[in-house]
Amino acid sequence: GSDWPIVSCKCLQGIDRAVFRKPWKAGLPDQHLSLEQAVAAFSSHAAIPEYAESARGHITEGMQADVIVLSENLQAYTGKYEQIHVRWTLSGGQIQYAQTEAHKPT
Repeated sequence: GSDWPIVSCKCLQGIDRAVFRKPWKAGLPDQHLSLEQAVAAFSSHAAIPEYAESARGHITEGMQADVIVLSENLQAYTGKYEQIHVRWTLSGGQIQYAQTEAHKPT
C-alpha cells in the first residue's frame, strides 16, 4: 500500500501523505485520496495482490484479520495522522501488543 522506498512504510504517515497530497508543480492534477481510500489501501486492499480477498481483507466471521486500535478517531482527527499511535494490536484473536504508560508517546 505504499511507494516504498520513496515513501515510508509507516502506515499512518502514508495515509497522511495520501490524504493531504498536493501537486508538486502547477498544472498537475490533484491526486490526493479520500481518508477512506487511503485506509483501504493500507488495510483491506492489501489482500488483493495476494489473491486472498476470500480469506482476508474484511472483518467478518471466518475471515483472517489483524485489528489495531488507534489513539484517535481518524475521521474526527484534525492533526497529522502520523502523530496518532497504536494502542492495541490484535491478531489471531489475541492481543499481541498493548500500549503501556512506559511506551506512551509524548
